[in-house]
Amino acid sequence: MNLQEKFHPNPIDDFEKWLYWFLPMTPAQRQKMWRLVLTIVLLFSAGVATRIAFNAGNIPSRLMGRGKGDKPSGAPLLKDSPASLAPLSFDGKPGIRVSSEKEIVSSGGKAEKMDFTILGKWKYIEGKTKIPDTVKTLDGKIFEFTGFMMPINEVKNITQFILIQSLWGCCFGQAPEANHIVVVHMERGKTVDFYPDLIRVTGRFSVGETREEGYLVSIYRLDASKVEAK
Repeated sequence: MNLQEKFHPNPIDDFEKWLYWFLPMTPAQRQKMWRLVLTIVLLFSAGVATRIAFNAGNIPSRLMGRGKGDKPSGAPLLKDSPASLAPLSFDGKPGIRVSSEKEIVSSGGKAEKMDFTILGKWKYIEGKTKIPDTVKTLDGKIFEFTGFMMPINEVKNITQFILIQSLWGCCFGQAPEANHIVVVHMERGKTVDFYPDLIRVTGRFSVGETREEGYLVSIYRLDASKVEAK
């Protein structure tokens, strides 16, 4: 053994020695095994690539198994709610009143596009961090957000949902930070059904911690007057 091997052992060689000890095989059998492993990896990769190719659109959405949205870009998703359905808060109490699209238009409001990165570029620690003044100045303004819908309870006749920028972090083991999401409320008399693809949501934006029974519910809220397929 030379000095290179003594002080810098090859981890691949160590793995192969362990594997050969754990799975005693002849050289021909080992060769067949590696060919089988390589074939499985290639087939899996080809399957993923095919799925992406034939389900053009948002890649994270496709990989998560979310169906492709069946609405053309700009198609409205809001609908009239059943007569018996009233907007509910997180604890089930009725009565969150939000601004309708007519009210926003009549007040001279015009939607500006808002990027999630602006809302989430500061570190939030509950009970310790104050909301930056630059973020507070956004309160009451009308913005258009683009993101993914995350239902809270129901998937039909939804009166409120969580809007997130990306599916990668939220749905692959890492929960989004409180200042990386927007809680969306429908205007009174309107609901929306779950939509798997990107959506555009327009409405009046609110900033500030809200709590229910002592638990933080949201930092950002949007009183939605418009929900559309992206």
